[in-house]
Amino acid sequence: MESAMELMVQQKKHKSSLVNIRIDKTVPTGTPVLRRLCNENCNFDSRLNIKCHEDNSYRAVFGQNAIGNEGFVGIVSRIAAVSRRRTSIHIAGDGEPTLFEEELLDLVSRLKALSDVESIKITTNGTRLSGGQPTLAARLKSASVDGLNISIHSLTREGFREVTHIDALHLALAGLDAAVNAGLYVSVNCVVRDQTFEEVDNYIKLSIEKGVKIKFFCMLSENQEAQEYAYSLVDRLDKVLTQKADSIGHYVLPYAGKIFKIGKAIVELKDTRINSCPNTKCVVRTRCTEGCRYHVRITPTGVIQPCGIRTDNLVKFTTEVTDGEIFNALRSGGKV
Repeated sequence: MESAMELMVQQKKHKSSLVNIRIDKTVPTGTPVLRRLCNENCNFDSRLNIKCHEDNSYRAVFGQNAIGNEGFVGIVSRIAAVSRRRTSIHIAGDGEPTLFEEELLDLVSRLKALSDVESIKITTNGTRLSGGQPTLAARLKSASVDGLNISIHSLTREGFREVTHIDALHLALAGLDAAVNAGLYVSVNCVVRDQTFEEVDNYIKLSIEKGVKIKFFCMLSENQEAQEYAYSLVDRLDKVLTQKADSIGHYVLPYAGKIFKIGKAIVELKDTRINSCPNTKCVVRTRCTEGCRYHVRITPTGVIQPCGIRTDNLVKFTTEVTDGEIFNALRSGGKV
């Protein structure tokens, strides 16, 4: 019988057999895409000035109005047909998708009706999940969402406010409870900062008490010095978690990282430095540090972006786009 650790690593590997699609559903249908819309304004390191999603220039390359849910569904269907593979959907992007709950719920329901969609998860800051009756988390579960990634970058009120610039830790934790109570699979996302080391034990405790996975990420910066410092924090956290772990699982697909089992806690640490993209001849490979490089992105304006950093292989989705154009773009991004 496979251990729980082996099963988790196998689940990671299984995702590499799918086309993983990230939908940036963070702008209402038909409105101009001019800036990121979020109720938080995250700055992960004020000294190094590493902010959340600083460069959104790819969004409006081929237009400025946000497409509707029907458009997103059409693109997903076409990608699945061209690639001849099943898909997993990640609704995230440069903003907060729960700000537009009815459109989000409708999109989930439409996507889940597609035969090629295997799973749907959403990344959110969690501050709106406990709202409503039933809660938004419960309504997402009813719409067939499979899991949530809830970004909580500090478990102290002061630390949360320092990162997000809003006093809303209580709302994020209430949202976490609402998601767990709704029966959703939950991961808590946390960017590794200097202050993270003071809170590691609290995150481990949270994992045990709530039955959720903690997932630590590296900060990403275009400044080389800042990026090297961010990597040093990841290496330091790796050593801390290794000392605490009862067992450790390693994986390289669909991205690279480690899974630490610490008592009843499950903690994951992603390593964006290891590039497992199968396109070894990619023209930007040497400077690709994008942590979600394994996704095909669909931008709010209906542009297919086959990898995280490249912009020379974008495809504006229209009825005139051929299967060959989509296939070649996916291949250049290492997705087929």
